Amino acid sequence: MSPQQDDRNPSKKPPVSMRKVEANRQNALKSTGPRTPRGKAYSRRNSLKHGLFIRDIDECWDGEDPLGLRRYYQRLRDELQPVGPCEEIEVEHIAICWLRLQRLWRYENAEVEAANTSVGRNQENGLYHPWIYSPTRSTQMSLLQSAKKEAEANGQISPELKEKIFVESFKLRLSWPSFEAQAEKTAQKKRRDIAMKIAQERKMPLSEANVLLDRDPKSQPERTRFVAVETVSGAICDLVEGWCNLARYELQNEYQRQLIPKDCKVDKIIRYGNAFERQMSRSYDRLDRLQRRRRGEPVPPIMSVRLTR
Repeated sequence: MSPQQDDRNPSKKPPVSMRKVEANRQNALKSTGPRTPRGKAYSRRNSLKHGLFIRDIDECWDGEDPLGLRRYYQRLRDELQPVGPCEEIEVEHIAICWLRLQRLWRYENAEVEAANTSVGRNQENGLYHPWIYSPTRSTQMSLLQSAKKEAEANGQISPELKEKIFVESFKLRLSWPSFEAQAEKTAQKKRRDIAMKIAQERKMPLSEANVLLDRDPKSQPERTRFVAVETVSGAICDLVEGWCNLARYELQNEYQRQLIPKDCKVDKIIRYGNAFERQMSRSYDRLDRLQRRRRGEPVPPIMSVRLTR
């Protein structure tokens, strides 16, 4: 490439002048980084992401108790009785491995809690509503509400609308007679209320309304309207109760499913947990060998086992 072509290359950066280089050097001298022990301790955490691979007994993550870790480290020292820097390093590493495992357990609990929070948020948004997010249930509820309005207005439900309800729900076709029978029982219990309704609508004494009900109750439009409305109300209550029970069951199952994190999280937990336990086991083994050697006891040779197919 010729010098002329090289000058026209837009990707090539222009050379930095000596004046700018000297200015950058002077500015760098003004920033010396942290000077106090506390500032240096904080700056050591600048590259930390999750703190799982900590290697300093004094380096704790946010929310951890450094004094608690120190106390646990001291208890390990009292139990294992290290002598010399090599044994002390192994005991310190064992304490750090336990700290890592505790972090891993908290991480797993945090994943479960986050998943449960997500399920709770979905519940607040209506994801587990008994019928809104189910087209079939929504259609059934819409037809039943239309039937109730028709019964309140006309005193009965048209055969066409009733057939649409039965087509959408075979369960309602089978259970409709039981809803009608229950409505008849309710009408008998509320005979006085129906009589008062007849008296108000027809502007007659309550005694005459009672006579009409005694003579031929099923021929009275007010009573027929009451039975029709009660029949539809019974069907609505029965469906809603069943749907609510299913929704609660589905919600409970969803919470139970969150007790184990997703596959990618489980793989991470298992991978990190196995790594920490291997490191801790090796530290225990090295400590045991060091202490045996110090006490003059025979130290078995290191065995390396490799499995092949």
